Amino acid sequence: TIVAEQLPDKSNYYSFRYGPIVLAAKTGQEDMTGLFADDSRGGHIAHGTLLPLSEMPLLVSDKEDITSKIKPVPGKPLTFLLSSLYSTQYPSELEFIPFFRLHESRYIIYLPQTTTEGLASLHEQIKREEQERIKLDSKTIDKVACGEQQPESDHFIQFEESNAGSFENIHWREAKDWFSYQMRNKEKKAKVVYVKYLASDKPSIYEISVNGEKLQNLSIDNKPESGIQFILLDIPQSERTKDILDIKFTANKEHTTPKIVEVRLLENK
Repeated sequence: TIVAEQLPDKSNYYSFRYGPIVLAAKTGQEDMTGLFADDSRGGHIAHGTLLPLSEMPLLVSDKEDITSKIKPVPGKPLTFLLSSLYSTQYPSELEFIPFFRLHESRYIIYLPQTTTEGLASLHEQIKREEQERIKLDSKTIDKVACGEQQPESDHFIQFEESNAGSFENIHWREAKDWFSYQMRNKEKKAKVVYVKYLASDKPSIYEISVNGEKLQNLSIDNKPESGIQFILLDIPQSERTKDILDIKFTANKEHTTPKIVEVRLLENK
């Protein structure tokens, strides 16, 4: 039996299983340089050309009808054809096979779902979010994904009374006392600290500093439905010429810091 499985965060992305077998579709073998893992440090991280999310096929179907869009291919065991796709780059049907059989190719497991009525707005939303991500990446000098072991280790994390966790697959770190990262500014172009965090219904009073220089004393009291938010803070002129910027988050009094998701050094706002 084919099962459509939604992402745990209940967003509109679905994958397909045949019993316990996860299915995936090949999408092309163009420009694969840098996309093969090796046993070097960080060798599991893709360094090749990434394709825009705005070109990703959209599954056009009501949620309750998703599994009706994928059918077995006669004469080809464990092979299925998914129809009702919209894309400017891919055909309206894609062949799905067991993920463990898929090698040396770009592929798709999760597909964004929308209805016919919502197709235009979802496509525009994906395109807009992709453009915003590219713009942010283009001015990023260094970044750390909070709560993830390797990125935090690479940035020499230190802390007292701090813990990490995840919420709907989003990793974060918070502290009752403090935590810090050593971020690289070798070309001395960093002017702004970007901090992304999970909003909360509990007030958070904390302090952010760069090399001991306090940036801002923040009091945040957001509602949970506001989701992920970010702030931009100017780096003091005295610290912009230094190779290493020690970014420190310190809780105040009886409060904890917010759940910090990501920290970046930016060239500008």
